[in-house]
Amino acid sequence: MGYIRKSLREWFLSGLVGLALGLVIGSSATTMNELVTYEEPTPEPVQMQTEEVAMPEAPLSAADLYLEAPRFAELENYSEYEIEMLTRVTYAEAGNQSEYGQRLVVDTILNRVDSERFAGDDILSIITAKNQFDCVTTGAIYCYPEWDSIRWLVIEELCNRTNSDVIAFRTNRYHSWATPAFKEGDHYFSI
Repeated sequence: MGYIRKSLREWFLSGLVGLALGLVIGSSATTMNELVTYEEPTPEPVQMQTEEVAMPEAPLSAADLYLEAPRFAELENYSEYEIEMLTRVTYAEAGNQSEYGQRLVVDTILNRVDSERFAGDDILSIITAKNQFDCVTTGAIYCYPEWDSIRWLVIEELCNRTNSDVIAFRTNRYHSWATPAFKEGDHYFSI
Protein backbone atom coordinates (compact mmCIF):
# COMPACT_ATOMS: atom_id res chain seq x y z
CA MET A 1 0.00 0.00 0.00
CA GLY A 2 2.83 2.42 0.84
CA TYR A 3 4.42 1.72 -2.53
CA ILE A 4 1.19 2.69 -4.34
CA ARG A 5 0.92 5.96 -2.38
CA LYS A 6 4.54 6.83 -3.16
CA SER A 7 3.96 6.12 -6.86
CA LEU A 8 0.81 8.25 -6.95
CA ARG A 9 2.60 11.08 -5.12
CA GLU A 10 5.54 10.96 -7.56
CA TRP A 11 3.19 10.81 -10.52
CA PHE A 12 1.19 13.77 -9.20
CA LEU A 13 4.30 15.87 -8.48
CA SER A 14 5.84 15.07 -11.86
CA GLY A 15 2.57 16.09 -13.47
CA LEU A 16 2.62 19.44 -11.66
CA VAL A 17 6.23 20.04 -12.67
CA GLY A 18 5.42 19.10 -16.27
CA LEU A 19 2.44 21.42 -16.21
CA ALA A 20 4.54 24.26 -14.81
CA LEU A 21 7.25 23.68 -17.42
CA GLY A 22 4.65 23.61 -20.17
CA LEU A 23 3.29 26.92 -18.99
CA VAL A 24 6.75 28.43 -18.77
CA ILE A 25 7.81 27.20 -22.17
CA GLY A 26 4.50 28.11 -23.80
CA SER A 27 4.24 31.61 -22.30
CA SER A 28 6.25 34.80 -22.10
CA ALA A 29 6.09 34.88 -18.28
CA THR A 30 9.45 35.30 -16.51
CA THR A 31 8.35 34.54 -12.93
CA MET A 32 6.01 32.03 -11.31
CA ASN A 33 3.77 34.92 -10.18
CA GLU A 34 3.27 35.92 -13.82
CA LEU A 35 2.33 32.33 -14.63
CA VAL A 36 -0.34 32.27 -11.96
CA THR A 37 -1.83 35.66 -12.84
CA TYR A 38 -1.59 35.28 -16.60
CA GLU A 39 -4.90 36.06 -18.31
CA GLU A 40 -5.91 35.55 -21.91
CA PRO A 41 -6.26 38.84 -23.74
CA THR A 42 -9.89 39.71 -24.39
CA PRO A 43 -10.77 40.02 -28.06
CA GLU A 44 -11.93 43.33 -29.44
CA PRO A 45 -15.71 43.53 -29.70
CA VAL A 46 -17.05 43.02 -33.19
CA GLN A 47 -19.11 45.90 -34.52
CA MET A 48 -22.42 44.54 -35.76
CA GLN A 49 -24.52 46.36 -38.29
CA THR A 50 -28.02 46.53 -36.94
CA GLU A 51 -31.32 47.82 -38.19
CA GLU A 52 -33.88 49.41 -36.00
CA VAL A 53 -36.88 47.15 -35.79
CA ALA A 54 -40.18 48.52 -34.62
CA MET A 55 -41.50 46.41 -31.79
CA PRO A 56 -45.19 45.57 -32.02
CA GLU A 57 -47.31 47.44 -29.57
CA ALA A 58 -49.43 45.67 -27.03
CA PRO A 59 -52.96 45.03 -28.26
CA LEU A 60 -55.16 48.03 -27.70
CA SER A 61 -58.51 47.83 -26.02
CA ALA A 62 -61.64 48.50 -28.02
CA ALA A 63 -61.92 51.95 -26.40
CA ASP A 64 -58.30 52.80 -27.31
CA LEU A 65 -58.85 51.72 -30.91
CA TYR A 66 -62.01 53.78 -31.12
CA LEU A 67 -60.17 56.88 -29.99
CA GLU A 68 -57.14 56.19 -32.18
CA ALA A 69 -58.72 55.96 -35.63
CA PRO A 70 -62.12 56.62 -37.19
CA ARG A 71 -62.02 53.28 -39.02
CA PHE A 72 -62.42 51.53 -35.66
CA ALA A 73 -65.59 53.45 -34.78
CA GLU A 74 -67.65 50.26 -35.10
CA LEU A 75 -65.92 48.84 -32.04
CA GLU A 76 -67.90 51.00 -29.67
CA ASN A 77 -70.77 48.56 -30.27
CA TYR A 78 -68.81 45.63 -28.79
CA SER A 79 -67.56 44.92 -25.29
CA GLU A 80 -64.05 43.72 -24.48
CA TYR A 81 -65.54 40.41 -23.39
CA GLU A 82 -67.35 39.93 -26.73
CA ILE A 83 -64.10 40.61 -28.60
CA GLU A 84 -62.23 38.16 -26.35
CA MET A 85 -64.83 35.42 -26.78
CA LEU A 86 -65.02 35.94 -30.53
CA THR A 87 -61.22 35.69 -30.67
CA ARG A 88 -61.25 32.49 -28.63
CA VAL A 89 -63.95 30.85 -30.76
CA THR A 90 -62.11 31.85 -33.94
CA TYR A 91 -58.88 30.32 -32.68
CA ALA A 92 -60.60 27.16 -31.43
CA GLU A 93 -62.57 26.65 -34.65
CA ALA A 94 -60.05 27.89 -37.23
CA GLY A 95 -56.66 28.38 -35.58
CA ASN A 96 -55.08 25.95 -38.06
CA GLN A 97 -56.76 27.51 -41.11
CA SER A 98 -55.64 30.31 -43.42
CA GLU A 99 -56.21 33.93 -42.46
CA TYR A 100 -59.06 34.04 -44.96
CA GLY A 101 -60.61 30.93 -43.37
CA GLN A 102 -60.33 32.55 -39.94
CA ARG A 103 -62.01 35.71 -41.24
CA LEU A 104 -64.86 33.63 -42.62
CA VAL A 105 -65.45 32.03 -39.21
CA VAL A 106 -65.66 35.52 -37.64
CA ASP A 107 -68.01 36.62 -40.43
CA THR A 108 -70.22 33.57 -39.89
CA ILE A 109 -70.80 34.59 -36.29
CA LEU A 110 -71.33 38.27 -37.14
CA ASN A 111 -73.73 37.39 -39.96
CA ARG A 112 -75.74 35.22 -37.56
CA VAL A 113 -76.03 38.20 -35.22
CA ASP A 114 -77.56 40.19 -38.09
CA SER A 115 -79.75 37.35 -39.37
CA GLU A 116 -83.33 36.80 -38.23
CA ARG A 117 -82.84 33.05 -38.75
CA PHE A 118 -80.87 32.75 -35.49
CA ALA A 119 -81.91 33.40 -31.93
CA GLY A 120 -79.81 36.08 -30.37
CA ASP A 121 -78.90 39.60 -31.30
CA ASP A 122 -75.37 39.78 -29.94
CA ILE A 123 -72.10 37.88 -30.27
CA LEU A 124 -72.33 36.10 -26.92
CA SER A 125 -75.84 34.76 -27.49
CA ILE A 126 -74.82 33.41 -30.91
CA ILE A 127 -71.59 31.85 -29.62
CA THR A 128 -73.23 30.25 -26.58
CA ALA A 129 -76.40 29.03 -28.35
CA LYS A 130 -76.97 25.33 -27.73
CA ASN A 131 -75.15 22.96 -30.11
CA GLN A 132 -73.77 25.71 -32.34
CA PHE A 133 -70.01 25.64 -31.67
CA ASP A 134 -68.33 22.47 -30.40
CA CYS A 135 -65.54 24.41 -28.69
CA VAL A 136 -68.10 26.20 -26.51
CA THR A 137 -70.16 23.07 -25.83
CA THR A 138 -67.08 21.10 -24.70
CA GLY A 139 -65.43 24.02 -22.89
CA ALA A 140 -62.40 23.86 -25.18
CA ILE A 141 -62.80 27.58 -25.85
CA TYR A 142 -61.18 28.21 -22.46
CA CYS A 143 -58.17 26.03 -23.27
CA TYR A 144 -56.97 28.30 -26.04
CA PRO A 145 -55.03 31.49 -25.48
CA GLU A 146 -56.27 34.72 -26.95
CA TRP A 147 -53.72 35.18 -29.75
CA ASP A 148 -52.94 38.77 -30.68
CA SER A 149 -52.85 38.05 -34.42
CA ILE A 150 -56.35 36.59 -34.32
CA ARG A 151 -57.52 39.42 -32.06
CA TRP A 152 -56.45 41.96 -34.71
CA LEU A 153 -58.15 39.90 -37.38
CA VAL A 154 -61.36 39.85 -35.30
CA ILE A 155 -61.16 43.61 -34.77
CA GLU A 156 -60.70 44.19 -38.51
CA GLU A 157 -63.70 41.98 -39.28
CA LEU A 158 -65.83 43.78 -36.70
CA CYS A 159 -65.11 47.01 -38.55
CA ASN A 160 -65.23 45.71 -42.12
CA ARG A 161 -66.45 42.20 -42.95
CA THR A 162 -64.86 40.10 -45.66
CA ASN A 163 -68.07 38.16 -46.37
CA SER A 164 -71.59 39.23 -45.44
CA ASP A 165 -73.31 36.07 -46.65
CA VAL A 166 -71.86 33.05 -44.83
CA ILE A 167 -73.99 31.81 -41.96
CA ALA A 168 -72.65 28.30 -41.37
CA PHE A 169 -69.54 26.18 -41.66
CA ARG A 170 -68.43 22.69 -40.74
CA THR A 171 -65.81 20.12 -41.60
CA ASN A 172 -66.33 17.11 -43.89
CA ARG A 173 -69.53 18.36 -45.58
CA TYR A 174 -71.99 21.22 -45.97
CA HIS A 175 -74.83 21.77 -43.51
CA SER A 176 -78.09 20.24 -44.75
CA TRP A 177 -80.20 23.20 -43.63
CA ALA A 178 -78.22 25.89 -45.51
CA THR A 179 -77.24 26.50 -49.12
CA PRO A 180 -73.75 25.19 -49.93
CA ALA A 181 -71.45 28.00 -51.05
CA PHE A 182 -67.73 27.09 -51.10
CA LYS A 183 -64.95 25.24 -49.33
CA GLU A 184 -62.03 27.08 -47.72
CA GLY A 185 -59.34 24.95 -46.09
CA ASP A 186 -61.04 22.27 -44.00
CA HIS A 187 -64.35 24.15 -43.72
CA TYR A 188 -67.41 23.96 -45.92
CA PHE A 189 -69.21 27.31 -45.80
CA SER A 190 -72.91 27.76 -46.44
CA ILE A 191 -75.13 30.79 -47.02
